[in-house]
Amino acid sequence: MNEQLSMPCRKCGAPNPPSNQYCRKCGVVLSLSTAMMQRQGKPILPPVREVSWHMVLLACALCLGFSVLTQGTLAAISVGLGLKLGPDLGSAMRSLVGVLAISGGLFLLSCALTGAAITWLARRTLVKEPAIGVVLMSAVVGGCLAVLSTDALVVAAIASVPGAAAAALGGLLGPGART
Repeated sequence: MNEQLSMPCRKCGAPNPPSNQYCRKCGVVLSLSTAMMQRQGKPILPPVREVSWHMVLLACALCLGFSVLTQGTLAAISVGLGLKLGPDLGSAMRSLVGVLAISGGLFLLSCALTGAAITWLARRTLVKEPAIGVVLMSAVVGGCLAVLSTDALVVAAIASVPGAAAAALGGLLGPGART
């Protein structure tokens, strides 16, 4: 950033481009007078926080682990209950739709657990990292499964959107979240 073109914040001293209305470090309105700034208790905008990439990679690994655990459990239960595609096509389709619905629900649960676990591990609210980690995990798994089916990448891309939302929600409501 060109220091000659920057405008220092009167509250924290951080340099800001003249086009900014708010300080990028403390969030205070830059056009306020010094007296008004001193009376302002809470910043109007929260400071911008960088993405913690090690937490993104941890979220990716956790989501993959939770997904394998839940999907493996579903497969074991399905086999244990003798879920088979029999000669009756209607009943086979209902069974398949039921398994897919449960599988999707377990994936969303895995994503929410990932967000909650990342928030708990970081001891602070993290929303971006779990969401990015879930999208990354979906892309990697979809890319690997694309060898088996060209539809796998599309399904992974579609699943990553609600998965990222569930991970962000889990991060927002997780046990380490700020109150």
